[in-house]
Amino acid sequence: MSFSSARTRAIDAIFAHLGEEAIWEGVADPVRVIARDEDQQFGGEIEIVADTHILRVRRSEVASPTAGQVVTLIESGESFTVMGAPKIDRRRVWRCEVEPA
Repeated sequence: MSFSSARTRAIDAIFAHLGEEAIWEGVADPVRVIARDEDQQFGGEIEIVADTHILRVRRSEVASPTAGQVVTLIESGESFTVMGAPKIDRRRVWRCEVEPA
């Protein structure tokens, strides 16, 4: 087994275990996402901490997420709107900042 296929299998296992099904606007089939809340720090003299909602999705499921797309978590029914420009990491996983729709 090559390193690349081992990495893909590991990422798939993480999404299978930690992810949840979602409907992604513009994508025909449900996808698995990992939803997280992260603190984002801004500041200089005065530090501000803001709660940020993040959805992670594999590029194999969503080729090119864009700002304005709506994502609905199937189990909870919560909906989110993708904000700004999603970023992709070296593992081919998109990191999308979202806000409640």
